[in-house]
Amino acid sequence: MDLIISTDQFKLAEKLAFETFARFSRTKGHYNNTSDSHLRGKIGEIATSTALQELGFKVENTYTDLDRMSEADLVVSGNLRIDVKTWNVEHWNEMGRCISVDQIGKLEKKADIIIWCISPNKLASGINVSVAGWNKVSEVRQAPRRLTGPKNGRKVENFQFEVGAIRDIADLQQLL
Repeated sequence: MDLIISTDQFKLAEKLAFETFARFSRTKGHYNNTSDSHLRGKIGEIATSTALQELGFKVENTYTDLDRMSEADLVVSGNLRIDVKTWNVEHWNEMGRCISVDQIGKLEKKADIIIWCISPNKLASGINVSVAGWNKVSEVRQAPRRLTGPKNGRKVENFQFEVGAIRDIADLQQLL
């Protein structure tokens, strides 16, 4: 499911990303902890919330509350906890669909599913974001374990889903 990020949505993403990056700017992070990664994440959360609402779900946007950052990004229909992972299209095939081995414990405590998004390299209002699909957090430990990262950069040990293992966003109804 593809969505266009409006000017207002982009402004909200920028505001939230600035706040979260300021809070975590001295933290290493599981991947790259940059202002761009925070903005990309917020854009994915906004796109996912919009997509789920368009599909008829009632969505609580917990990602907008800095005091709830240790919780899932979204809560659907009052009980389905969702964490959103947004990847740059340039990294989707080789390094996308990953959950850091170091992150899995926290993720298992706060979310039931992961929704995967793909964003363009350049972030701006009017961009197209793809809500690519989802997986249960309980499936993460069965995903292949790989070291991923740029050729000459830091490698991260991840559980990485194959593209074909991602469930279609339309099949989310089965969990509710």
